[in-house]
Amino acid sequence: MMNKIKKSYLVGLLLGFSFNLNAQDIEKILTAARPSALLKNKDIKISGQISSGFSWYNADPISNRNSPFFYQAAGGVVIDVFGKFKLPFNFSYINKTATSTLPGPIKIPNVQPFNRFQLRPKYKGFELQIGTGAMNFSKYTLSGHRFDGVGINYKSDKIPIYGGVMRGRLLKKVSEIPDGSFLKPSYQRNGIAGFLGYKKDDSFAEISLFKARDINAVTDNIFALQNINPYENLASSLKFKTKVNDKISVLADLGLSKTSNLNGLISNLNTFKWKLAGDVAVDYQLKSQKIGLSYQYVDPNYNTFGAYFFNKDIELVTLNYSGDYFSDQRLKINSRFGHQRR
Repeated sequence: MMNKIKKSYLVGLLLGFSFNLNAQDIEKILTAARPSALLKNKDIKISGQISSGFSWYNADPISNRNSPFFYQAAGGVVIDVFGKFKLPFNFSYINKTATSTLPGPIKIPNVQPFNRFQLRPKYKGFELQIGTGAMNFSKYTLSGHRFDGVGINYKSDKIPIYGGVMRGRLLKKVSEIPDGSFLKPSYQRNGIAGFLGYKKDDSFAEISLFKARDINAVTDNIFALQNINPYENLASSLKFKTKVNDKISVLADLGLSKTSNLNGLISNLNTFKWKLAGDVAVDYQLKSQKIGLSYQYVDPNYNTFGAYFFNKDIELVTLNYSGDYFSDQRLKINSRFGHQRR
């Protein structure tokens, strides 16, 4: 007979009104803050929303796989000053720490609480990220991994040089896991990264560097008991596109990575040596058609802590074709034929 699982939920209060959140553009704020502009509209409007909820969970006859009590809060405020500029702020908070009032004391430890705050002001070509952010420098270094810290990007149509830097916490420390949970303990992981690029016409060149390191505390005996080791990851990449002539272009993205066990032990993740990954594509442009040949190689031990998911142990050769037919382009063909050796 299949066991039946009973779940009970209690939903909390939800109130508010909706609005759109945009990054703060300081250039527009400074322009609108001039006395002549401010006097035209004297209205100051504040709008926003706030929501909260909580639930109670119980499984029977099996043991609980989640916290018995769960609550959250989220909201945001937008200040509209004189109808000229807006200052949006938002927050969210989820806490999985609770002590139940059910028979028998049940204490749920704090496991990766979901707390997020983000501020993204802009000024001219600069964009600053404060709080929880995500940046994409290269798929072989920092590729969309969320961090808690500070990051800044710069890109302008007037200057061919662009780039960005970040520094922050990639993972929170988790040392206490509830019974029956599928989670594993993890070290706090901090990261720092930067990239620099140069663009001219249809050609560009970019270089990026990334470093992440687990914070290893001597008192963390739970990691030693479960054979969980701290690691350090270094990764770099070079990406460029250039045109040989009016019809032939070359695009390449190359990466180097090294992952080291900070305890000096050898494991499947540990490499100690630099590993290679990269892809190269050559395209030949006709009037309304394009033919290309590409090659991708990723070492089985290549790794970057700046991405959530990464395909390894790949060697792929592909032939690409795309074309438009008829004067109104009513027919388009895109095809890709390849051979993967791994």
